[in-house]
Amino acid sequence: MFQPERQSGMLEHLATQDFLSVQEAMIRFKASPATIRRDFDDLVRRGLVRRSHGGICPLRPEEMPSFAVREARFAGEKAALAREAVKRLESGDVVFVDGGTTTFHLAACLPDLPLKIITNSLRLAAALEPRTTGKIGLELYVTGGLLRPASGLLTGPGVVKSLELYRARWAFLSAGGVDESGLFNSDEQAAEMERTMIANAEKTVVLADRSKIGRSAMCRIAPLERMAVLITNAGNENSPVLAACRERGVTIIQVP
Repeated sequence: MFQPERQSGMLEHLATQDFLSVQEAMIRFKASPATIRRDFDDLVRRGLVRRSHGGICPLRPEEMPSFAVREARFAGEKAALAREAVKRLESGDVVFVDGGTTTFHLAACLPDLPLKIITNSLRLAAALEPRTTGKIGLELYVTGGLLRPASGLLTGPGVVKSLELYRARWAFLSAGGVDESGLFNSDEQAAEMERTMIANAEKTVVLADRSKIGRSAMCRIAPLERMAVLITNAGNENSPVLAACRERGVTIIQVP
């Protein structure tokens, strides 16, 4: 079993259990103690789990970084990905946009075209609202759902029901991680919302800065082939993840 598969399995285990020991992981994943400890160290380093005596545990709610902190990480790179993504838009397009920190940068570079934007992000909606009153013809649709005040994100069954009412040409999504087995998010409700966007869009564009490539998270959103385009930063040309994407027909765009 390769490292991404082991680590994905570890995160899936912690989605329902409070602890995973080195000994249990050795049995589950048929790996040596040294290999398991390296996997644990990597997951801790990436901020996906926390250390506990003899193993690892899920993050506590208070340990999750705030939207402001996450948005500031790789901010320049995320803005470059957003500028590349909007080049695909044409007059009249209907576009799903998720509530990630990378897709939030779309607000600053959306072209002056008549578009219909459907989102579950109140932060993105607030950033775009001034543009809905002009002559351009931008229409903004916000889903229902439960508000998470810290992130400005609407979540829960209300989001899914709202999204199922629409069909879009594009879904622009952030991702908690992209590895050889698919797209990931650390939040179960956000992952369900993103699956619904993918299912109801003609094409899906994933914006993933370099820190997300080769990374998994607790929830698998979709396999790689559900993406039409992956936009990431230059410098990962030899990444096995990008090679796997190309094998599955995904267009890779690497932004300097």
